[in-house]
Amino acid sequence: MYLSNYLYQDGPAPPNMCEADVNGDGTVWITDLPYLVNFMFFDEPDLILSC
Repeated sequence: MYLSNYLYQDGPAPPNMCEADVNGDGTVWITDLPYLVNFMFFDEPDLILSC
């Protein structure tokens, strides 16, 4: 929910932006949230942390 709040509701930035970049593309963007949901509920794909 924290990441969703940051991305869609102008919430506070995650304390560690590197860990929020779950798809490993070098940016924290809206593409990270569906990637995280697929990992959590469908066990795919693996998380690719950029840190």
